[in-house]
Amino acid sequence: HTRYPLVTGVQTCALPIFGLSAMIGCSGPREPAPVSLDPSSASRTAIDGLDSDRDGVVSAAEWRRSPALAEAAPRIDTDKDGRMTPGELEMRLAAYRSQPPYLVLMLRVQRHGQPVPAAEVRIVPESFMGKAFRGYAGTSDGEGRVSVVSGDGGLRDALAPGLYTAEITASGTTTRLGLEVAADAPGGREIGRAHV
Repeated sequence: HTRYPLVTGVQTCALPIFGLSAMIGCSGPREPAPVSLDPSSASRTAIDGLDSDRDGVVSAAEWRRSPALAEAAPRIDTDKDGRMTPGELEMRLAAYRSQPPYLVLMLRVQRHGQPVPAAEVRIVPESFMGKAFRGYAGTSDGEGRVSVVSGDGGLRDALAPGLYTAEITASGTTTRLGLEVAADAPGGREIGRAHV
């Protein structure tokens, strides 16, 4: 099978079937209170969960088990040594505090450059982000556009800055792609590429 790179990450993703284009912008003036995140605790939880060789850091091979961390690795691994330290991850998570509390996410699902209607999309926060982070779901329209709504129905298309996995299901196939929702993450980008 052909492997295609994620456009914004350093990882490759085997058999991504669907592309997901994401544009991120600032949310409007009527948003709920910011989501609480403890960067130190979240980074320790993430490192503990992924550090299979127990050396205290997460290697590139280990971070690939988390699509969201793999997507955000260029902004987390600041010294570019191919290892993610607790301090580097904590610094990245702490940076979300200086960003708008919610960012608007516009999604489009495509296959071979064509819109995919009726694709089910779930945006799931990484577990180490904490219980305050909401999951979102939506279905693509005829143009492949997806409007996601929080599980409690409270928020539409506005996500707290953080690390998420996008799960896209259509035609019986599910593709998982990493998604960093952040004002300083590359915006208007394709985060997955279709398999030909």
